[in-house]
Amino acid sequence: MRYACLSFLLTLAAVVALVLLDVSALDANRLLEQANTTLASDRLSHQAGLIAAGTFHTCVVIGGGIKCWGNNDYGQLGDGTYTRRTTPVSVVGLAGTVTQISTDSLFTCAVVSGAAYCWGENGYGQLGDGTTVRRNFPVTVQGLTSGVIQVAAGGYHACALLSSGHDKCWGGNRAGQIGDGTYNNSRYTPVEVLGLPEKVVSISAGGEFTCALLASEHLMCWGYNGFGQLGNGGGGEQHLPVFVSGLASESTFISAGIAFACAMTNHAGLLCWGQNLHGQLGDGSGSYLSLVPVQVARLAQIPTTVSAGAENACAVLINTTVQCWGYNAYRQLGNGTLNDSPFPTNVVHLASALAVATGWTHTCALILNEQVMCWGRNENGQLGNGSFQSTLVPVAVTGLGYSEKFTLYFPFTSNQSRSPTNR
Repeated sequence: MRYACLSFLLTLAAVVALVLLDVSALDANRLLEQANTTLASDRLSHQAGLIAAGTFHTCVVIGGGIKCWGNNDYGQLGDGTYTRRTTPVSVVGLAGTVTQISTDSLFTCAVVSGAAYCWGENGYGQLGDGTTVRRNFPVTVQGLTSGVIQVAAGGYHACALLSSGHDKCWGGNRAGQIGDGTYNNSRYTPVEVLGLPEKVVSISAGGEFTCALLASEHLMCWGYNGFGQLGNGGGGEQHLPVFVSGLASESTFISAGIAFACAMTNHAGLLCWGQNLHGQLGDGSGSYLSLVPVQVARLAQIPTTVSAGAENACAVLINTTVQCWGYNAYRQLGNGTLNDSPFPTNVVHLASALAVATGWTHTCALILNEQVMCWGRNENGQLGNGSFQSTLVPVAVTGLGYSEKFTLYFPFTSNQSRSPTNR
């Protein structure tokens, strides 16, 4: 986009000021806010790929590698064991620099020096290594050893965006979420998504569906559609991509949850569609679902990124605060209550947020100063604070180290997958 270079310089200035010139975090945040304001029409934040929350585990890109914590029954922490961890451990065996991660359900995937790696549960071939053998360490996705920009892990499938603008998917395909025109046949290695009319610039994998942001800023989705999560105005599953209804060429970011999705747009604000049983669409309507996008109401500021989870969603706002809405029985909204909210509600005791990741029953945020903060359910140690105590408000993840803060922050400026001009 036309402001990409200026935004890069402003964001770089914030980092240099903070790290080299010892400028206060407040002043650096002002520079960051200026960069984000300039980037208002081009909102894909690379930070969104630096932290990921799964069913009962969490991972973060740090120091060029990955650290994970929480449940590890299927090896989804990637540390070579099946031991549950209440504090971060390093993912082993990654040959290269990690630029992005994604996790959902019981497995994790990452982009490492342009190659796709996955680990964890593999019963549907979601690791893409040609087998159904679970792995407690990373394995290369077959045929994706270079040219990978982004990976997206769904419930039982995964997808990769290539530098060519093509999209490939693998794993479970019960509802056609692979996008190759078939269904009920798992794919153990990547296959091309068919029917995409142009290059893809971002992808997101949900429960049993997938969405893609096109270079023209249109959105397309495919797979299961029982709750309207494809956003095409109909309820039948689709085995090939279909356009999301009612969105002009202005979408800038897409996040797919279990049975709903949310998108940021240049002019229409933040929109969500699909299941709404607990108010996860954020429109306050009280409807069970929406087959087409509806506007999230009562956001306090302009959102810079959004994360759709199991039955709740969260957004980082331009003032670096976070608001969440939807299901809250496990404290995952972080507002100090156990009440569901059909409108955005403030996460308490949280500022300077760069990105947010919603799991099934917990949420984590990447923070400029405090590194990573998490809240919600914690019976598997997914909050990363060394305990199993669930919490209504954010707590700090321990064991990440002060020196690694700015490694987390700096890659914001390195995203090359958003703008069609970078292809």
